Amino acid sequence: MAEFLEAAAATGTAAAADKEAPLAFWVDVDAENPEFSALFYVQVTQFQGDGYAIGICCSLLLADPLFLIQFLKSWAETQTQMLAQGLLTKTPIFHLGHFQRPTHPKHLKSIPFDSSTASTVTVLFKISYNGGRDELPYKAIAFACLKEAAERVKGKVVDKFCLMINYGDGVPKDLRIESCTRPEVPSPPVDLQLDGTIKMVQWGQFGIEELTLTQENKPVHVTYQMISPSSFSSNDEGLVVIMSPYEEIKGVSEMMMSITIPKK
Repeated sequence: MAEFLEAAAATGTAAAADKEAPLAFWVDVDAENPEFSALFYVQVTQFQGDGYAIGICCSLLLADPLFLIQFLKSWAETQTQMLAQGLLTKTPIFHLGHFQRPTHPKHLKSIPFDSSTASTVTVLFKISYNGGRDELPYKAIAFACLKEAAERVKGKVVDKFCLMINYGDGVPKDLRIESCTRPEVPSPPVDLQLDGTIKMVQWGQFGIEELTLTQENKPVHVTYQMISPSSFSSNDEGLVVIMSPYEEIKGVSEMMMSITIPKK
C-alpha cells in the first residue's frame, strides 16, 4: 500500500484517479434488463505487503453522494460500537478467507493499477440563495458551473448535459432528470453569477476522512469520483447533479451541485 500511495501522490490528481479506478468496481445499469442490475457495490482490495482499500460505488438512482457519505459514516459508527461491545463475529461473512474457498473463486482477481483510465472529471460547487428552491433557475446555474468547471480543471466545454435534481433529501423519492442543451439555457441572473453565491468546494469538507471502522484506525487516503456512462464522455456530454442537504442558515439556503465533464 505504501508503494501505491507514493505513486498516487507523485503522479498528480488526474493520474492518481486513473490508478485508483480499479479499487472500486462498477457496472452500468443494463438498459435492457435494469431489474437485474445492481445499484450498490463494495469492493475490498488487499495490497501486497500490508493494508487494504475499501471501494464503494452507488448509483445516483439509489442515492446521491452526500447521502452516501452520511450512510458510510453511520455504518462506520455502528461497526465501531458493535466491535466495542463484542457483538461482531470473529470471521465476518465478507472476510477474505471466505472468498478464497474453492467454491468461491470468481470473487477474487488480481488487477494492475494501470488497467483503467478515467475519462471524466468532477467539480463540486456550493450554492447559496434566498427564497424557495423551486424558484431557482437550475439550468442557468448548471450551465454557468459547467463553464467554470471546464476552466478550472481543463475539461471539455459541453453543449449538452444531463440534469439530475433530487428533492428527496438524499434518497431519490422525488428525482427529476432532464436533458439540456446550450441554446435552451438562458443566461444566469446577476445575483447568481459565480462570485459569492456559487463557490467551488472540496469533497473532503464532509468529514469522510475521519471515518473509522476500528478505534483510532482512520483512512490514510480518501478519494471521490463521479462516473458518467461511457456514452456521455464519447458524446461530449456533461452530468450535473443537484444534491441535498438543503440547509438554511440565517435565512440563506445552501445546496450542493456536482459537475462531471469529459477530459480534454
